[in-house]
Amino acid sequence: MASNQTRAITRNRDRLVCTECRRRKLKCDRSTPCSSCVRRGVSSSCEYHRSGGLLEDERQRRVLAEERLEHLEKLVHQLATQRSEATPALSGQGLSTVLSGGPTDSAVDDLFYNGSTHWSAMLQDIQALRSAMTCEVAQDTEVEPPEQISDTGISLLFGAAPSGLLTFSEVLAHYLPSRQETDRLIASYFRHKSTAAPFIHAAQFRRHYQAFWVSPSSAPPLWASLLFSICHISSKSHGASSPNNPDSSPSTHFSLASAHCLALGFYFRPQPLAVEALLLFAQAQCLTCLELPSDLGTLFGSLIRLATQMGYHRDPDVHGPGKFTTFEAEMRRRTWSVAMQLDLLISFHLGLPSSVQYPTWDTKTPRAIIDADLRESMTELPPEREYSTETLFYIVKHRCMRVFEKIMRHVLAMEPQTFLNNENGQPEDEELNVLEQEMREVYAAVPEYLRPRQMADSVVDAPSTIVTRLCVSNLYNKCFCVLHRPYIVLGRADSVSTCWSSSKAIVHNMVDVYKEFAPGGLLETEMWFMCSLTWHDFLFGATALCLALCKLKDGGEAPDADVELLQKARAIFAEQASRRAKDTMRVVAVIDATVRYVWNREVTATQSSAISAPDEEMASEDAETILQSVQLDETWAFGGFSVTAGPLEDPTWRYMEQLLDLEPQ
Repeated sequence: MASNQTRAITRNRDRLVCTECRRRKLKCDRSTPCSSCVRRGVSSSCEYHRSGGLLEDERQRRVLAEERLEHLEKLVHQLATQRSEATPALSGQGLSTVLSGGPTDSAVDDLFYNGSTHWSAMLQDIQALRSAMTCEVAQDTEVEPPEQISDTGISLLFGAAPSGLLTFSEVLAHYLPSRQETDRLIASYFRHKSTAAPFIHAAQFRRHYQAFWVSPSSAPPLWASLLFSICHISSKSHGASSPNNPDSSPSTHFSLASAHCLALGFYFRPQPLAVEALLLFAQAQCLTCLELPSDLGTLFGSLIRLATQMGYHRDPDVHGPGKFTTFEAEMRRRTWSVAMQLDLLISFHLGLPSSVQYPTWDTKTPRAIIDADLRESMTELPPEREYSTETLFYIVKHRCMRVFEKIMRHVLAMEPQTFLNNENGQPEDEELNVLEQEMREVYAAVPEYLRPRQMADSVVDAPSTIVTRLCVSNLYNKCFCVLHRPYIVLGRADSVSTCWSSSKAIVHNMVDVYKEFAPGGLLETEMWFMCSLTWHDFLFGATALCLALCKLKDGGEAPDADVELLQKARAIFAEQASRRAKDTMRVVAVIDATVRYVWNREVTATQSSAISAPDEEMASEDAETILQSVQLDETWAFGGFSVTAGPLEDPTWRYMEQLLDLEPQ
């Protein structure tokens, strides 16, 4: 019996990181005191946990705890008697300070450490008190946390970071790389047009960047957040750390620095750079994370509300003539366009309703103008370039996203939808036909430059061009899968055919280019394409293809080529499963069951002599009963529309599991 009991494993080794660096999750050079503590001026607190002398350590901790408690009582007493003096000191730092360039190092210190009676001082003491009161038994039996904690900084923006907020000077001291390294990261970012945000104007950024290095500590924290987000994207999306390489463990220190600067700059207040800094931070998560954090949806909801409060959703020429310069108006259009697109993609990915609704905004589509044609002093916009490769991708996506938002609203409509049967007895929906036609018209206007091509036909094209073509193609096909999927179970032949061809295109695109993202491949520098949003599209397309194939088999078709395509996709999923969310393995199970189902039905059809006629009739009736038992539901959220569930928790999955006799994963 004793052998079956779990025995707590005690920690008998020394900790190699000092307590302060461990609490703040910083690098420690293991000196006494370490360089990090020396820079912060807390050399006296630089201590290392030792396995020996437990009784002496416990006694010292108790003495320290008593001292902390006594000091805490004094703080509370002083706060009660001096509260009227402490409050004005805090409110003295007005919004004008932030708008005029942000607080300097000394201003930040005054804001967060204004005397021993300030709330922040008391909170710091309470943090230290909790550390001092920790029992030795709890330390010995605690589970050792992973060495690399993937904290991208979102929890810090919501006030949930255990390490607390650093001052601006501390952020620069610990996270800002050398000028030479930063120059290389910035150059790489603007060189890769597929990930460079169109609302960051290169010439304007260069001017601010040069001024930043003259006096880094006097820069606005929100602008510094932009800088760190650019460094984060550049270091993690352009081949520096490969999602296909299991040995790579990308650091998130640039993302953490960006989050610190957002918090220090009061990102939640309407002010210059607030929307842009928060938007670039969110875009960096989409471009670098294998799995999007669920709280990114909440953060993006705040971003859209902030942008709406600042009027980004209304076109400057119509609702604010004269308030913005020509340059500012165009950059605001670009900012809103990217915010709208990311909101829809993130909402779709996380299973949340989008924060942007089409009837509530009228901001115009950005112009096809390259950065070199835009100047801050211009009084009118130059003529559009017909094939401006710098902005064409975002403009095409903008037009597609406007239709995608309508499709999402149609599928998510809360009112019960009624379906009429046409002359062929097929369920029909007038709005479906309108949306399908609108999407086809938008795609017909896409230049040939952004039309999909086989990888073998793209060897002379730039890697950024190849992946942008894939993005446009996947978005177009995803729209049709989302629009037609509810009608597959109802037996609408056109919907089955459309979903089948569109989902097959998504899967084929990924299978065709997957190996080129490996080290040495043609797309090694575009590693962002293999991250969360695009991977979710791959899962989405594979499952939609499984659904369509099952329905096609009921009609007697035998698409062997599609089964082989699914098996290739399955090999990719299995290779990535250990590094992705559980949804990847769930799709592997669906593919395996689909292949068995399709081939079994095929064998049954060719070996009729071994099966009696009543058995064949019963099998046909059972399959028809399964298909008819799944009713169209307004909460169907294949690919991420259910508000209360993830992308794979919806009635379509229940249908697939029932049809294919899948065990719960």
